[in-house]
Amino acid sequence: MELTKNFFYQYIFFIFLLFALGILRERISTILKLYDVPNSKRKMHKVPISLINGFIILITLNLYFIFDILFFKEFNLKFDIIMIILVNFFYLLGYYDDIKDLSPKTKSFLIFGTLLITIPFDQNLILNSLIFKELIGKTIYLNQSSIFITIFFIYIFYNFMNFIDGLNGVAISVSIFFIIILALERGQFFKLEILMLSCLLYCLILNLANKSFLGNSGISALSIFISIFYIRDYNLYKNLLCDEIFLIFFIPGLDMTRLVFSRILSGKSISDADKNHLHHYLTNFFNKKYVFIIYIAISIIPYIILILISKIFISIIISLVFYIILILFLKRTSKEL
Repeated sequence: MELTKNFFYQYIFFIFLLFALGILRERISTILKLYDVPNSKRKMHKVPISLINGFIILITLNLYFIFDILFFKEFNLKFDIIMIILVNFFYLLGYYDDIKDLSPKTKSFLIFGTLLITIPFDQNLILNSLIFKELIGKTIYLNQSSIFITIFFIYIFYNFMNFIDGLNGVAISVSIFFIIILALERGQFFKLEILMLSCLLYCLILNLANKSFLGNSGISALSIFISIFYIRDYNLYKNLLCDEIFLIFFIPGLDMTRLVFSRILSGKSISDADKNHLHHYLTNFFNKKYVFIIYIAISIIPYIILILISKIFISIIISLVFYIILILFLKRTSKEL
């Protein structure tokens, strides 16, 4: 990627805009009702907290795609328009969920319906086959089911991101990790990724200072951005194949799977809140301010193992054993505390 002088000026403008939004966060939050109110067992904070982080992410993505249409030309017009539609839809869905607490069925229906309408307009956003680097020695062609499997994967990732969110710094730092790995494996950073990393670092600072949360709105916008870019990169470049992507998402994904089965076996709804997430267990051993560092370090382990031994199946087994031992230790020790 060639960083032009125009992009440099636009980047400086963007940084000033970030700071302005941060400084004006209380006023903007009051006008738009962007507050996370501690009114349920999901909430760990005592007073209303601004949700400006999600709004900052929304503004960043909208500005970028508008600039891309007018100036950057990094992506094609069709992709820019689809992303503007999806990012705004997911943000507004999360925003309304923050205010009204939508039912899981309503959210699922709206997500599936919107994706079914928008995704087919760009074939690069549809998974037509699943190619593995090591696992499963053949390509799996999805044929007529491709659009539905693509939407299902995006929906799973949407829930995956919601399961991660819940403690300061965790979801944002994990998102930063996902974006950096995707760019490094591709061998270049898009202008959008540079802007988003700057945006997320600023949001991380606000989040760690307890000045702002992502909220359902922010995590929803992030989920569609990351999932779409992983699918697009997979289709266009094949730098990361299915089993490699699986390892990148492995620890948070495994934690989500454990929680889903735990709730089902306990006769609870999958959407019920609890304090059994990995990041909750870690608060029994570390200061909540620093748990995000431990969480991201744990999440990176499968990818590091893969780099060191270059064997995907063995990396999965080692990572699985590590996770099981870690969870058993944390659960047992938590009961003793």
